[in-house]
Amino acid sequence: MKYILLALVMLSLYACNTLPQRKVVALPPHTRKVELQLKDSLGTLELAIPERYDTAFEWIWYSDCKPCDHQEYRFQPKGLPIDQESGWIWSHHREDSVDRLTISHGRVVDPPFDGAGDIVGYHRNHKEGIIASGKTLLLDTIQRIQDREISIFVYKPWIYNACTFNKIVAYTMVRHYEVELNFELTTKMTDTLHQHFIDRTMALIQHIHMKK
Repeated sequence: MKYILLALVMLSLYACNTLPQRKVVALPPHTRKVELQLKDSLGTLELAIPERYDTAFEWIWYSDCKPCDHQEYRFQPKGLPIDQESGWIWSHHREDSVDRLTISHGRVVDPPFDGAGDIVGYHRNHKEGIIASGKTLLLDTIQRIQDREISIFVYKPWIYNACTFNKIVAYTMVRHYEVELNFELTTKMTDTLHQHFIDRTMALIQHIHMKK
């Protein structure tokens, strides 16, 4: 009996000291995995993006106060114009043709703003802001993906100037700072990219992972 108890104790100690295995999810078709080193030592963001996103760049979106500035990163096809929004007034080169993923986070300040790090509070505030803007949501949820909570908003597509706008935004918290992933597709054509935007983007979100 004492040997059985000893074995159980050893198994218990092993289980307590064994790190949980990360769930392996197969990449969706026609996608590739990339690693993005976030500024200010926030870590490395690992994610899946469409293969057609063969251009990547980054810039700072300056505001009227330094803590309000945002670090921006973008993936898109090379055939589309490069927009780098900044300040209060800016314009798109082609509003009728948008196909991109923009990742954004605030410039790191020490200490973080009061209340930072509350994913549930951020989710509630974002939802209220979206509704106030007049947009309709098909889905808003908080999911645990890989090792962290992800706040997700799926917008109902809307039409403006004969263009169909598709948008899904995901948020997560890194060291008490919010990191936003903004998936956008705007087109005049009702093609397969438009038809499968939601299910394909939701599949990409399942591959969001922060590496220390």
